[in-house]
Amino acid sequence: MKTSINEIIKNADRIVAYGCSYTAGSELMDHFHMNMTFDKCNSIKRHFASNSKAMFKFFESFKLSEVDYLNRQNSWAAHLSKKLNKSFENRAEGGAGLDQVYFKISEDLRTGKIDKTDLVVVGLMDVGRIIQFGHVSVRSILSGWHLSDENPHDITLIQLLNEDWLFFNYYKTLRLMLLLNDKINIMFQPMTSTQNLDKYESLTYVRDYADEVWQQVQPFILSPTDVLELRKGQSLCGFKHHPVESHIDLADRIYLKLISDTDV
Repeated sequence: MKTSINEIIKNADRIVAYGCSYTAGSELMDHFHMNMTFDKCNSIKRHFASNSKAMFKFFESFKLSEVDYLNRQNSWAAHLSKKLNKSFENRAEGGAGLDQVYFKISEDLRTGKIDKTDLVVVGLMDVGRIIQFGHVSVRSILSGWHLSDENPHDITLIQLLNEDWLFFNYYKTLRLMLLLNDKINIMFQPMTSTQNLDKYESLTYVRDYADEVWQQVQPFILSPTDVLELRKGQSLCGFKHHPVESHIDLADRIYLKLISDTDV
């Protein structure tokens, strides 16, 4: 019989989170670090939001690497860990795709940084991210950001790595992640509604494959119907991430879902 989510949580020594910038908590406490209001911080960011080079210039100018830890400790996964009274480590990386996360979890498992005493929580990102292996590190290319339809080489990549390829690869990797449950306790949480396949005009057999994998993943999702959302009167951060209130709200909803099933 499959172990329930709540049994896994009770027996876990800590929660270790993986994912993209949503789970890493990007932007959450930037305004605090910059000693200004949330709205003023966002106003400044909008002047740098045109491309990745301008954004990196902003990060360097305001030394935002210094607030990284505080951002991580205010993400939805951090707030959920506090509610569950568990120690927490945030290993999410901004811009990461699912392949990159799978690779990182596999490496951490191989090197003993995570084991069966941990609850590994993966914040699911959108499908449009392609893994890139570098000389010293692994990162992800965002198909709608890094690839240009004006560059002949990029045009070839865009044609090859089309929407159906992205979907097939994403759900294939998701299925591989499920196989890790023999070695670690792994759970998932969608960050946005991008897993809704009805929004895309993918090929029928690709859609059927993705639907099949998604059904297999369902028992391992903390709260399938919940994602990061804006409430009335709230606004996104300057670089389009959800504010800390959205993260707290998501953690609250996941926690309520868990305790409504069984007392944690």
